[in-house]
Amino acid sequence: MAGHGILIFQSGLPFNVTTGTDTANTAASGSYRPDLVHAASANCGRGNLIGCIDPSAFTVADLYPITPTNFAYGNAGRNILFGPGSQTVNFSIFKNFPIRERLQFQLRLETFSLFNHTNFGNPSATINTSSFGNITSATANRNIQIGAKLQF
Repeated sequence: MAGHGILIFQSGLPFNVTTGTDTANTAASGSYRPDLVHAASANCGRGNLIGCIDPSAFTVADLYPITPTNFAYGNAGRNILFGPGSQTVNFSIFKNFPIRERLQFQLRLETFSLFNHTNFGNPSATINTSSFGNITSATANRNIQIGAKLQF
């Protein structure tokens, strides 16, 4: 009998806070950033799924024009916040049963997310939307599979 395990522990992935509006009036596709009012912070993850980004750190008020010459890009940096980390344990165990010299039967049990630990995605980061700062995605739950194969 033999087994294999894979442990994955990752810190959170970085993400950008965006405006969702072409504040620079460039008509180019892509994301535009808001202005940063003070140091941005995010406390996202288990227990903090709603409103985990501090919205008071960002503004778009200074970016909208009063006259057509006032269009501007925001000063918020790229990837200034980090989402929740993740932990995953995958494990498999298998047993080979010899039948003949060059023929054997293998029985396998494989688990993905062995401890059924939920890993959350990054929060919605488009400012001035109803979902701003909310985590709405997570990884799949535990998956167990049994397999058999004949090796020759």
